[in-house]
Amino acid sequence: MEEIKISPEVIFDGPIFKITNSLFTSFVVSLVILIFIFFFRKKISLMPKGFYNFFESIVEAFYNFVLENLPEKGKKFFPLIFTIFFYIFLNNLFGILPIISGVKIGQDQHLFRSTFSDINMTIALAICTMIIVHLLSLKELKLAHLKKFLNFSNPINFFIGILEGFSEISKVVSFSFRLFGNIFAGEVVLVIIGTILPLIAPMPFLALEMFIGFIQALIFSFLIMMFLKINLEH
Repeated sequence: MEEIKISPEVIFDGPIFKITNSLFTSFVVSLVILIFIFFFRKKISLMPKGFYNFFESIVEAFYNFVLENLPEKGKKFFPLIFTIFFYIFLNNLFGILPIISGVKIGQDQHLFRSTFSDINMTIALAICTMIIVHLLSLKELKLAHLKKFLNFSNPINFFIGILEGFSEISKVVSFSFRLFGNIFAGEVVLVIIGTILPLIAPMPFLALEMFIGFIQALIFSFLIMMFLKINLEH
């Protein structure tokens, strides 16, 4: 049975930082997204056909979904929310493909690993997204946003502000472990089933993991949208 590792494998040990297989996967997926955008922009038309029509219908459905929850700011923040969704889903999809997961360097070292089966990557994503949420809130509300956390009007409001600050930290932890737990658990299931009953047996689980990857991307982007909605209120 193939060894299940909770930590990523280092594929390049540079002088400044190390490149792990999960980080390398995120680089490849980012490159794929950029290439897709480059060619997709050339195919934009009033009457899209085939795959482009299918993709535009997905974007439109997601756009309407964002507008329903952020009626005033949805149009402005849609690119950010959809980018996060698309990035997470594509990483989840890319990481469980048998062709990709089977690529190795040497005998034992995997070149690719599902990006968010690495807790370091989920923590980094959670921190970056929450920083963006607060920067956007600060841009919209100015100093009124800071007063939610630093309110010196009376002791009670000051204490509430401190609790709000801890709440924002807990969101990072919640984001990180929710995404990591679901993706890593799915990867473990695929490895076990693929070892016990190879070829046909893993197919239903592969479809299930694709669905879970989609749901996790949707949940993550939805929570970002809700946090924006909450933080943009005075």
